[in-house]
This record gives sequence, C-alpha cells and structure tokens, in this order.
Amino acid sequence: MSEQIDYEELLPRQPSEGALDWCIKTKFKTEYAIYRDTYYRDPLTGMRENAVSVTCTACCNSWIAEKVRGADCGKGWAPFGFINGVMQIGPEYKLQCPQCGAELRAKHIGQLSRAGIDDNVYFCEPWQLGSKFVLLSWRAERNIGKDAQKEYRMWPYEAYVFEQKKTVRLTGYQKFMNTIRYFDSWRQVKRCDDRWGKTLEENWFRKPENLSGTTIENAALPQYLKAAGNEARPVAYLRLWQKHRNVENLIVQGCGEMIAKAIKWDTQSWDYCGGHSAKLEWIDWKQKRPARMLGLDRREFAFCIREKWMQDDLAKYKMVRAFEPVRLPEDWKLLKKLQIYDLNKLCSEKALLPSAVGGYVMELWRGKLTVMRCLRYLERQKSDITTLLDYWNMARRAGLDLRDEHVQLPKSLKREHDRLVEAERIAKNEEEKRRKQAEIEKRRPAFEKVVAPLEAWAWADGEICIRPVRTEEELIDEGSALHHCVGTYGATVARGDSCIFFIRRADAPDKPWYTLQVELKTLKEIQNHGIRNCPPTKEVQEFVGRWLEHVRQLKIAGKKQKKEAAA
Repeated sequence: MSEQIDYEELLPRQPSEGALDWCIKTKFKTEYAIYRDTYYRDPLTGMRENAVSVTCTACCNSWIAEKVRGADCGKGWAPFGFINGVMQIGPEYKLQCPQCGAELRAKHIGQLSRAGIDDNVYFCEPWQLGSKFVLLSWRAERNIGKDAQKEYRMWPYEAYVFEQKKTVRLTGYQKFMNTIRYFDSWRQVKRCDDRWGKTLEENWFRKPENLSGTTIENAALPQYLKAAGNEARPVAYLRLWQKHRNVENLIVQGCGEMIAKAIKWDTQSWDYCGGHSAKLEWIDWKQKRPARMLGLDRREFAFCIREKWMQDDLAKYKMVRAFEPVRLPEDWKLLKKLQIYDLNKLCSEKALLPSAVGGYVMELWRGKLTVMRCLRYLERQKSDITTLLDYWNMARRAGLDLRDEHVQLPKSLKREHDRLVEAERIAKNEEEKRRKQAEIEKRRPAFEKVVAPLEAWAWADGEICIRPVRTEEELIDEGSALHHCVGTYGATVARGDSCIFFIRRADAPDKPWYTLQVELKTLKEIQNHGIRNCPPTKEVQEFVGRWLEHVRQLKIAGKKQKKEAAA
C-alpha cells in the first residue's frame, strides 16, 4: 500500500492572478456612507452648529450634512440621521454619493465594530498538481475602517486533491466550539468528508474546462456542472465517480440533473454534504449501458431523457411497471401528475389488499385491478388516491366484497365514500352511546346511594322549588335542555363530593330552569347556571340563600335527634 503524499506545501497559498479584482467587481459590490457627529461654524454668525460628517467608502470623499433627529432616523445605535439633498437618511437607508455617484448604504459610526466593517465571501477554482486535479476554495475578506479605508486579504479555506482512487482534503482553518481560526497555510486532514456541499454558479472564479491528462479527465465534470447548475456538488460527484466510473455514461447521455438532485438527496444535507459520500443505490452499477443502469430498455431510456425524468419519476414508472405494462407516452400523462408517496400508497394497497380481505391469491386481484386502471378511474372521477384508499378501507371494515368490480371502483366514488363515512359516523355514535350507558349502569348503585337521602332537602318557597337529581339520565337531559355541561357530572355525583339540584318554577316543576351544584359537607354553592351558562337572577339567588339556610337547619335538627336517641 502506497504511502500518503503530504500536500500541505504543494498547494498554492493564494488564489490565481486576477481573483482579487474579480472579487472586488462581483462580490464586494456594497459601498457605505459612514456618518458621525461633527460641527461647523456659521460664516455669518461665527456660532458653532451641530452637523453630520459623511464619508463615502467608494471614493473616500467626505461632506457635511444637516443633522436631523426623529423616529425614522434614530434606529439602533444611531440616535440621529442627516439630510441628503431633500431626503432624511437614517441607518441602512440607501443614498447616492454626491461626489462619485456610487450607491451607498448609510452606517452610523456606532454601528461599526472597533475594526470597522468586515465583509467576507467564499469562492472556488480548479487547479492542477501535476496530473492530479484539485478543487480549491478561498475566503476573501474586506475590511473598511472607520476612515473608509479598505484592506483586502485572501485565506485558504478548503482543498480537495483527487487522486486516481481516493480524495484528500486540506483546510485552512480550525474550528473549536463556536470559534474559528484561519491560517495562511494548508493543513491536511486524515478523514475526507465533503464540506463544500453545493457550489453556486456565481462562486466559481474559474470553472473546470480542459481536463485532459488529469486524474478526472473521464469524469465529465464540465457536463455535470452545466446540467446541475446551482445544485452542483462537485466534490460529492467526483467521489462518486471514483467509486463508480460508469456514472460518467449517465452524465454524457443527459442525466446530469437527475444525478445532481439524487446526490443532494443521498447526502442528506442542506448546507454541506457531510461525512458520507453519495451511493445512489437505485442505480445498477454493475451495468455499463445507461439504460440498463437505470433498469430501462432503450425506448424507455429515450423517453426518460426526452421528458427529463428525475429520480422520483423513474421510481414511479418502475413501481407501476412491476405490476403491469405501462404505455408510453399515454400512461405517463397520468403518472407524472402524482406524487411518489401517493403512488406508493396505491401500490402497497394492491399488494396488501388480497390478504386483508380474506386471503385471495394475488393473481386474481392483479388480473382485475391494475394501477393504471385505478389512475384512469380517478381521472374520470376527478378524485385522488387518498379518497380511493380511504373508501377501500371503509368498505373492508363494512364487510363489502372487494372482489366485486363494482365495489372496487364504484360508479360514483364520492357518493359511496360519503355514504360509508356517514354509516361509520352513525355506528360510532351508537357505540359511544352504548359505552356511556354501560358506564351509567356501572355507577348507578353509587349514584342512587348519594342522591336518595337528599330527597329530604326538596323544598318550595313561593313560586320557586328545588329538588335533587334522581338519575344520571336526568343530568344528561338537563344539560341538553340548558346547553351546558352538567350532563358530564355523573361520576362527580357518584363519588359523593357534591350533588346537583334542579331549580324549577313551582308551576312548571318538570321544565329545566337553573342547575345548582352544592358541596355536600360544607353546603357551599359551587356554581349555579341557567340556559347557556347564564348567571342566576336576583330572585333565584335569594331563593338559593334561603334554601341553604333551610338545609342547615335540617342538618342541625337531625344531629340533635341522633344525640337524643343515643342518650
């Protein structure tokens, strides 16, 4: 096994000639108007007047402007602004330099750090080390001091050396916790992981062109970059090519965008590809011909290229083709409208449905119902897969024979779906009623034990009367009539913590009016509500007060009788 080459001293420490000028023209476009507090003397009066000194970072010229204060100008660290012509300028406002005409962004001196304004960009370029192809990335920094003077500096950032069978990574920085330190030299890393991620079109100082004689001359990198656009992950692609050289066959045949998006998905990252390389296991790497690599014949592959299929499109087609022949291009008009997960649901349902409905053989089901037939049916019905699958599941629960073609694909999917929904709703309500009734019957002995002695507390005074609840069914009826939640208090009453009393008019003792909850031990009123939880009237409130006093007297008299009987 050959010893690893040390590349630290072999790579350039500065980008190619012209890179700085390119950064200045294309990257460091933003210029600033740095303003600060100053004063000037009125030539007529000789008095010192407050003013603002403004300096343009594009031409380094300064001018004096009128100082203004106000809500529009006083933002952040900037307590004031200035007048540029007739316009009031505050921090981050845009203006034009009166000297050079450059477009500027206003910055109060208080917004700047001690060092001034720091801007940085990253860019990449190809390079060659002998026959070895190298991808270099650089960090360009621009510092604008408080005096508007500029300083530029270039730092090594990432480098990838592509040998015949492996990739070597070098960095120009070191990260620790939340800090990062930059060096002016390269440091070789033992483990190669892809920290570039995607490379935008505008981040190339120079793009790879003539790769003849390099280690990647047959990788079709320029074609890949052109097809991928801003989704290109060149490091991930070249690492994939080193492992599977036949990926180049797919690129030159027009599958560059498909491969680029698949690499992005396979590396599972938003900003960088991460430590693992792309595998693209859905490609048959044992094959050489592009069509066979994708599991297609020549006619299917030509259609794939013409329609610009992505990985999901290919997966949809092959998923359906596993069940039945697919006509191109007729059937594709329906397939391309579907999301892959919806189609996966349908195909999974086809595979599971026979066993779910009684162990029918797969051949029987496959012969009568095909995926494309389902899709054409849904197209006519103006419906979707979710509705069809939902209907099948409800039909299965309802005991319908899904071997019947009229049940599988009804004449009106919406009508049959809604009918089964309503049937399940009614059945669910009936089941809920049976469950609640069972709970009521279970609590009935305890409930009656609590309320039976309270019949002695029934009382009438003038036009109002009161009595305790007698059954839990009465609670439910009371809550339904008055539109409040007393119907759910059955368990509370059965525990004996409190009890419910019905307040009625004396001339209508069976008509719900007010519902009173009382704590039995302390005879304390908990709540008293009428229809839709309305509060009691003054008349009712006074009646409740008199009744509670009456009940207290009854309890006192009862205790006195017990003592006398015991004596």
